[in-house]
Amino acid sequence: LKVCGPLNGDDVTAIRAAIASHFTSLDLSDARITAEGKFVYSGSSYPMKADRIVRSMFAGLGTLQSVVLPGSITDIETYAFQNCTHLAGITIPAAVDTIYGHAFAYCYDLVPEFADGSQLVYIGANAFFSCHNMQQVALPNTVRAIGESAFSSCSALTTINIPSSLTEIPEKLFNNCSKLDDITIPAGIQEIGNNAFYNCASLTSITIPDGVKEIPNAAFSLCKSLVSVTLPATVTSIGNDAFSSCSS
Repeated sequence: LKVCGPLNGDDVTAIRAAIASHFTSLDLSDARITAEGKFVYSGSSYPMKADRIVRSMFAGLGTLQSVVLPGSITDIETYAFQNCTHLAGITIPAAVDTIYGHAFAYCYDLVPEFADGSQLVYIGANAFFSCHNMQQVALPNTVRAIGESAFSSCSALTTINIPSSLTEIPEKLFNNCSKLDDITIPAGIQEIGNNAFYNCASLTSITIPDGVKEIPNAAFSLCKSLVSVTLPATVTSIGNDAFSSCSS
């Protein structure tokens, strides 16, 4: 389904209905999202905002497999694509600076890509939660902050980069990413949150950079393949169960 021109709330309601009954792809490359009107989803009305994929805009469209977004989009709001369980292909436009919490949660088949020149700054909590079949992610180095559990329970994830602009690995960021076997913590990281790598059962080695003062509770618990840990002299505290059940 290709849609061109300005889109208002009534248009989005119609697009949702069309996808639910007939289509698996949506091309909005020649569309412009306006602030006019509201769309209806699951009995509730949601206001439109110019150049934003607003809250729940395409949520729950289980047949949707691919989306091309307008290049003018600046924000992807909370629950925007949540429960699009078969959504596999999407490129985040370069102008997007914020992906809000739960935006792509439970998009099991998702393989996100980021356009060249990405201006992405923030990824919200649980943004990619439980994207079970996601295997690799290349995050832009423009990202300055990531919310907790953003990639939690991405059980097929093997490789992801932590942007060098980050200073904190938040709580449960890679919790239950059981296939994650390759991760580099950049030098700028100062804090690691509780359960950050909990049950990363395939992780074999980790090097904590200078400046980190605490290995918090359950940070690497159940990392059953972990055989090598390098800690800097700056670490003065190791929390409860930080390395529990690291049986290797």
